[in-house]
Amino acid sequence: MIAAAPSAQDKREIRVFLSSTFKDMDAERTHLLKEVFPRIRAKCAERNVGFTEIDLRWGVDEEQAKNGETVEICLAEIDRCREFPPFFIGFLGERYGWVPSQNDLQCYWQQRQGSPYADKIRQALEQGISVTELEMNAAVLKQNAAERLKGQVLFLLRAPELTQELAQRKDNPDFYDSTHQDKLDQLKARIRAKGKSVTDGTDVENACAQEQLDYDYLVKDGYRSIQEFGALIEAFLMAMLNRLYPQVQAPDARTRLRNAHATFRAQRLQRFIPRPAVRRALIEALHARCDQPGLGPIVLVGPSGQGKSALLADLARHLENSPDSPVRWIVLDHYIGADGAAAGLDEWVKRILSELQPELDEREIPITPEERLKALAQWLSLAARRRESTAEDSRPVRFALILDALDQLADEGKNLDALAYVGPDAVVIASTVTGSPAHQTAQQRRWQCIELPPFNEAERLELIQTSLARYRKRLDAELAHRLAAAEPSGNPLFLALAVEDRKLLEAALGSLRALAMLQRAGYVDLLTEALNAWGHEEAKALAEGRWLEELGALGDDAIDLVWSLSKFLCKIGHYRAAGVLQSEIVDVGYRAIV
Repeated sequence: MIAAAPSAQDKREIRVFLSSTFKDMDAERTHLLKEVFPRIRAKCAERNVGFTEIDLRWGVDEEQAKNGETVEICLAEIDRCREFPPFFIGFLGERYGWVPSQNDLQCYWQQRQGSPYADKIRQALEQGISVTELEMNAAVLKQNAAERLKGQVLFLLRAPELTQELAQRKDNPDFYDSTHQDKLDQLKARIRAKGKSVTDGTDVENACAQEQLDYDYLVKDGYRSIQEFGALIEAFLMAMLNRLYPQVQAPDARTRLRNAHATFRAQRLQRFIPRPAVRRALIEALHARCDQPGLGPIVLVGPSGQGKSALLADLARHLENSPDSPVRWIVLDHYIGADGAAAGLDEWVKRILSELQPELDEREIPITPEERLKALAQWLSLAARRRESTAEDSRPVRFALILDALDQLADEGKNLDALAYVGPDAVVIASTVTGSPAHQTAQQRRWQCIELPPFNEAERLELIQTSLARYRKRLDAELAHRLAAAEPSGNPLFLALAVEDRKLLEAALGSLRALAMLQRAGYVDLLTEALNAWGHEEAKALAEGRWLEELGALGDDAIDLVWSLSKFLCKIGHYRAAGVLQSEIVDVGYRAIV
């Protein structure tokens, strides 16, 4: 295996559980999602470390969370985080949080009497504590709870002045909770009593750098801005990343590229929905080329957002783990745009040659593109023979060269000559968008094009449940079927974005009607403009200004629907910071949704 996805077996993953109250912490959560976590995720990826934030408040409002099942999910997820290098970040302002009653949990008791968490929840009811305090107790504050988490916990207490500023800015009374002030004060006192106080990022870094940690957790008391809050968490996570997975030396160019593509593969597989018929067609085509190399490359073709990258990532994983195959496949998968390098076939050829260098005594890569192309088939054949001669496995060796997104090449795939230079010991499996110049080139050369069939309703439902399961959430059957039946949901990327967040989902469902209304009214240009207005404030201003002004004549119902659409677009904007390519969002938003 040339490029491997980050292994889950060695637990090279960091899972961070976020615990706080609901209504008053939106600014902090948004800052983490848009600013801090994308940078941490990128740093983790450089070291082949996965990064997952567990925020069970995200996309759920306080009313939706008021049931025992949500409480149980929170406790279960805390336990699940312990299976990985576990991190817990708790933050509090001037709210104590929801205190459940017996009536609130009546349905839960009827359905989940045998739950392993029932006793903890029952004790919380008897004590009259909030769900937030229950989480903090279970993870850290109860006796011996923090043993696995020692040194990997950070509490942040917001300065009252910042709470006042945020409350005035939003004109929102939900930043305060006078009913449970005593309990909030007691909880904060418990946090301060046992934690090591830090003042800034340098303090955090120094504390985490100790050879033997002399504290259970760190506490920042009185952060005065959202930026300070984010900087402290970023310093904490980076310091612990360096402690757990030190980067002894900067990776060389080959390793950096390999890590970038391995991480891209792993990300695509997170939401992957198996499509066995497509995989079988690809594998049959691969094996046909073992006997008849002259058949040329295989090209997977389908509309944008239909999951071609995920299908190729799945194929790569399958080929690497196929002991019953008559051929031993060595996979080199390359996803154009994943590594930030120039999008040209010469870069792809150079990467293949670079990956083969260790097999060939680190021979020099030719200088010119023409020389590199001439060397490609020879190097692949030499590497295959060496693999066959040194392995106990008697099967013939072939290279599977997976190349995703030909349409994103600098010339859009008009010149694909390089794909024909791989020789008899390698097969190219590529993908492109239907009707693109790359698709036309493949057809002109009479290469086999495998059409990706439409995403059917059963697959849509499976994707809905799979995506929600990643966040320990579920959707009632009626709502899931409504979403699955909607025309835009035929696009897996649109569907995956929509279901990750209940608020986004509800906005998306309302937006289906708004989109149709926009199209009928001839306002497609406005939609395109909104899809390119990434920031929340820009999209909101656009919606409040031009949309409401120009569509007002269509009536109040139209205004409500368009406002729903604007909220949907604002939420989609967050995914740009989370690593979704701008071109994917625009293409899905404009071509698929409309």
